[in-house]
Amino acid sequence: MLWYICFYSAAAVLAIALCAIVLMSVTVRKKRKSVNSMQVLFAAIFVAALLLVLPAFFVAYGQDLFGPAKSFVYAFQKSLQVFATKDVFSVVYDSVDSIPADIRQGYYAFTLAIQFFAPLLTFGFLLSFFKNLYSICKYTLLFWKEVHVFSELNEKTLILGESILDSSYEKQKKQKNIFRFIKARLLEPIIIYTDVIEKKKSERYEQAERARNMGAMLFNKDLTFINFGLPFSRRVIKFYVISDDENEKVRHSAHIIKAYDKPGVSLYLFSDDIRSEKLLASQKIEKMKVLRINDVQSLIYHNLYDHGERLFAHAAKYNEKTVSAVIIGMGQYGTEMFKALTWYCQIPGYGLKINVFDIDKSTLEKLTAACPELMEMNRNTVEGEAHYDITVHSGVDVNTYEFIKRMKEIKDATYVFVGLGDDGRNISAAEKARSIYAGICPDKMPVIETKIYSTDIRKQMESDGNDLTMIGDLQSFYSVDTVLNSRLADMGFEVHLRYADQAALKEDGGMRAELRKFWCSEYNFRSSVAKAMHEDLRVRLTEKGLMDAVPGQQKSWKDRTEAEQLEIGKVEHVRWNAYMRSEGYVCAPKNHLAKHHHNLVSVFKLSDEDLRKDG
Repeated sequence: MLWYICFYSAAAVLAIALCAIVLMSVTVRKKRKSVNSMQVLFAAIFVAALLLVLPAFFVAYGQDLFGPAKSFVYAFQKSLQVFATKDVFSVVYDSVDSIPADIRQGYYAFTLAIQFFAPLLTFGFLLSFFKNLYSICKYTLLFWKEVHVFSELNEKTLILGESILDSSYEKQKKQKNIFRFIKARLLEPIIIYTDVIEKKKSERYEQAERARNMGAMLFNKDLTFINFGLPFSRRVIKFYVISDDENEKVRHSAHIIKAYDKPGVSLYLFSDDIRSEKLLASQKIEKMKVLRINDVQSLIYHNLYDHGERLFAHAAKYNEKTVSAVIIGMGQYGTEMFKALTWYCQIPGYGLKINVFDIDKSTLEKLTAACPELMEMNRNTVEGEAHYDITVHSGVDVNTYEFIKRMKEIKDATYVFVGLGDDGRNISAAEKARSIYAGICPDKMPVIETKIYSTDIRKQMESDGNDLTMIGDLQSFYSVDTVLNSRLADMGFEVHLRYADQAALKEDGGMRAELRKFWCSEYNFRSSVAKAMHEDLRVRLTEKGLMDAVPGQQKSWKDRTEAEQLEIGKVEHVRWNAYMRSEGYVCAPKNHLAKHHHNLVSVFKLSDEDLRKDG
């Protein structure tokens, strides 16, 4: 009777396991669960082997005092040997007479099938085991090194990891003293990639090879199933959550905040989604540093910060101090550039014109829905308000004559930005814009910029002497200087601290609390960085003679007189009005969730005290 039960139970275990594997492969689920199909098959073969050999040992030892326990121990040992290449069923074959005749034939076939597949699993298991064991030992033993953990392996994380190591190598090269060089070498950071799925002849496989070549540690497990904490360790750990799956980013970030809220730990969450903003706002974060990075906005802001002066240099030289911008394509990058220009170009003495082109026939309606008061105030002449002239060319394809005809009508263009979605179309449209303006105003060529993704294409075109300005390739953007050591973020935080309770800042934990408010609040971060950019721009334009000085603008915030604060506050409020409207705010009692703010009014409707606060 025992033979029947065990044999059919073993068959049932394998059948259920195979059904589970099929179900796991076809069901839509969160990627990288803690249990995968190979683990299910491994466990099923072991249980089936245990059930098959158990009756033979019961026959041999069942009459002893500790027979059942002894039988189970021997059966367990023999079942483990099924994953070796030797014949582990000899003990059963020796007792073949005890097997009922009606299942004997099926039994032999069944055991041979298990023996055939089990050693194959052993090889893969041992390979994975020792690979992970090496990574774990390396991570544990090198406890003094800074660790950079990436939530997955993709082109962006790979480039950022390479940039982190390159930065370390540069520090080593600068050390002329041998002892300092050895110290820098010993402090070389550890790069870790998790959730690495390798399949030969795939992009991920090539990326994994690149990661290994730079000495990175690879884990095939999801980040949430790996413990990066060490007892009594004070090591610096930086987590980077970069993915195209917003749900995964929220899940990973929530786990990191819960498991690693301690000094020395930082979380860099790359997202502009409302879900990540709400997640960070709802978490009780006490010790770790959390930074949320909007990739698209960060690229546009960094580009304007680095090269924005030339917009005004061209305007002053060719267009009687009017920045005349043309934006081709209103995808993520085009829309962000459009919004940024509306407030960035609010410089005293300069006008602003923006022409927007997009193939979508509802572009105007979408812009009006996203920024209602911005479009309402278009071409307004109210004194003390932001001024701009926006024209939206909806439903215009760049490949049509209609596009060429309308572009030729914009004879005063000083700046063109192209963001159509991929490198081929971007370069083609940028070349077309250059050809058009070379024909109608060869002596007043506008600055032409285009978004580019491929670093190789950018380098090739630059080496060929192409004069198009290409921004945003992955290698340039996902770098230590842009992401980790961002000057813009530091400047924004300095602005944010001006509005903080100065007494509370001096209390224990006060600075950390303000840092969280700055990074985790969309409004605090964006508005502070935008203000810092504009203040810096005004100083640079004044130094180059492109703008009349505003009294006190070159002084530090604390050193300005009340009169100077008032004058600067007037300039700043005009910019702030345009900025807030570009973010979708309207004039109404203050409510950030509803995007209402009561101060969205002319400079002349605010009190001097409110204006001085802005100055």
